Amino acid sequence: CSCLSASSVLYFLCRKGHTDTEIQAIFAKYDQEGDPELTEHEHQQMRDDLEKEREDLELERNSLTRPSSGRSFPRTQEDSEEDDDEDSGHSSRRRGSSSGGVSYEEFQVLVRRVDRMEHSIGSIVSKIDAVIVKLEGIERAKLKRRDVLGRLLDGVMEDERLGRDTDAHREQMDRLVRDELERWESDDTASQVSHPQLATPVGLRPRPPSSLSTDGLDASANV
Repeated sequence: CSCLSASSVLYFLCRKGHTDTEIQAIFAKYDQEGDPELTEHEHQQMRDDLEKEREDLELERNSLTRPSSGRSFPRTQEDSEEDDDEDSGHSSRRRGSSSGGVSYEEFQVLVRRVDRMEHSIGSIVSKIDAVIVKLEGIERAKLKRRDVLGRLLDGVMEDERLGRDTDAHREQMDRLVRDELERWESDDTASQVSHPQLATPVGLRPRPPSSLSTDGLDASANV
C-alpha cells in the first residue's frame, strides 16, 4: 500500500503558501491512523475534498460573474474602487449562494447605494422643510399686511363719513402700498438672479396680492 509521508505533504503545502499550523491541522484531519503518513485511502479522501472545494469555488466565481437572478447591477467607478478596498479585508466572508442567493459583494454594493440614496433623500427633505417654513412666514406677513390695510380703509371711510380730513390715512395707505410694491420688485430681482431661466419676461410684472390691489385702492380713493 503506497503512503504519502508527512514531509511530502509539508513540502507540497509550503509551496502553496500554507503556514505550519494550517499544514498540521490538515494532516491531522486526514491522518486517521495517527502515524506520520497518509495511506492511499487517506490521500484519496484529501484529494476528493480538495476537488469538491475547488468546484465550489468555481461555482462561486461564476455566480459573481453571472448573478443567479439574471440581472446585472450597473457599477460606477466609485463602486468598483470601494469594492477593491473592501475585498482585501473580507475575503473570508464572500460566499455567493449558487441556489439563488445574493453574494456578499453585491449586498455591499446595494448597501452603499441605499446609504447614498437615504443621504440624498434627507437633503431633499430638509430643503422642502425650509421652503415650507419660508412660505408659512410669507403667508403670515401677507395676512398681517391685509389686516393693516383693511383697518386703514375703514379709517378713511369713517373720516369721510364724519367729514374729517382723510389725508393722514391716505398717506399711510400710500406708504404701505409703495413698500409692498418695492418688496415685490426686490423679490422678483432676487428670483431672476437665482433662477435666470425663470426670469420674468420684459414688460411683465407680478401682480400684487388681491389684498393690496391698486384697483381697490383707486376705488376707495374715489369714495
